[in-house]
Amino acid sequence: MLAIIVTHTIKPECIEKYQELVRELAQASRKEAGCIGYNSFQSDEDARVHTLVEQWESKEALDVHSKSAHFQQIVPQFEALFAEPERAQWQQIIA
Repeated sequence: MLAIIVTHTIKPECIEKYQELVRELAQASRKEAGCIGYNSFQSDEDARVHTLVEQWESKEALDVHSKSAHFQQIVPQFEALFAEPERAQWQQIIA
């Protein structure tokens, strides 16, 4: 199993749009085979900072996800909303 932890820093004027898009992405992704969890969090300290935590049964499930229609439609829209480059970590789930 693997987890992807992604940090997005959003332009202040784009937070509402980002949250709308990430909710749509999360809802669709949770229905995919191999998705263990898909959640987005907003920092209490800085409302611009959002953390997306994805959990997948396998790399293969993640590969299918990245080719899904909802991923292909939504994710390209994120970059225009970013105040800083995306930061991502891939980690193995051990417990």
